[in-house]
Amino acid sequence: MAILNIIYFTILRNLRDKKDLLLMLVMPIVVIYILGNALSSQFVFAEIKRSPVGFLNEDIGGASARFEDFLSSNEVEEILEVIKVDSYEEGVSLVQNREVVALIYINAEYTQGIQSNAGANIEMITDLHSGGGFYRMIVKNVVDSFVESNNAIMAMTMIGGNGGEYRRTSAIKDNTIDLADKIPGSMDYYGVTMLVMILMYGANYGLHGIAKEYFVGIGDRIKASPIKNYQIYLGRTLGAVFTLFLQAMILVFFTKHVYGVNWGDNLLVIMMICLSLAVFSVGIGIMVCMLAPNRKVANSIMTILVPVFTFLAGGYAPIEYMGELFNKFKYLSPNYIGHRAFFSYIYGGRIVETQLLVILIWGLAFLTMGLAIMLGRRETA
Repeated sequence: MAILNIIYFTILRNLRDKKDLLLMLVMPIVVIYILGNALSSQFVFAEIKRSPVGFLNEDIGGASARFEDFLSSNEVEEILEVIKVDSYEEGVSLVQNREVVALIYINAEYTQGIQSNAGANIEMITDLHSGGGFYRMIVKNVVDSFVESNNAIMAMTMIGGNGGEYRRTSAIKDNTIDLADKIPGSMDYYGVTMLVMILMYGANYGLHGIAKEYFVGIGDRIKASPIKNYQIYLGRTLGAVFTLFLQAMILVFFTKHVYGVNWGDNLLVIMMICLSLAVFSVGIGIMVCMLAPNRKVANSIMTILVPVFTFLAGGYAPIEYMGELFNKFKYLSPNYIGHRAFFSYIYGGRIVETQLLVILIWGLAFLTMGLAIMLGRRETA
């Protein structure tokens, strides 16, 4: 009964705090709307355009003719727009003026070099400072594919095989994949990341719930009462978890029906992830409360940690856009585990991975709770 009473009054006190309640609900709704609309273009996959490329062939032999035939194939024409130039200088000028992404140049000795085994090169001239690295890579891969085929023909000829004829074959089988509901849009992405952020902010429920008995005068009277420490911790924890879980589900239902956020087909999985993160978050709050010398310091620590965790996990912007360095730091954030749990289920359908992540979250939650209980016993002693 002592535990149930503590749970009841903890929930009642949290729900009566309209300021924090509105902040925990209104803030993510507003942030999802702002970021989801402002950065929507970052979540749209743009169509890959044909890469304009200059081409100059000064060779009159059969080897360069095979390359021209290769460039005129349907497969290559789908990705390259070949612009023939009359001189090397003209081609370089087009590259410098960013009218083409590269110049493909074949010198007059190309065929002769191949026939005499002296070596021959197809030159590719680019401007590294002009941007368009992705399209330059496309051009390079096209040229490399021809060179590798030519090398294979030469190798077969050298060992006595019939490799003198270049045959163009299609090595690509075109299959259309429907990516609907498989890739998150901007609203979907920020719906998940802001939910996880608010769940982590819920650590304050655990922090303040314990701090009132731990740092202020009433705490001494409670410690002297028949109520045991584990009853206080359990009651405060369950009350905080229920409050946080309720807020999370309100946010899920609101974003689903108002913003159209995709939360998958099985609401029970989403509820389980939210509950797991709520327990873990409250455990972090209690642990920080026990470690800090006073309530003010504990509150300051959580105020700093949650935005940092959100940033490192890509909560404000996808970590892919932050560079390789930040991509490594994501593993330091517990938010990243929450993101992975949601995204792997909603868009990957990897229920086994989601289950493993949920187990990991519960393991971390028990670790924080256990540490908090040990610290509480030490202070009582």
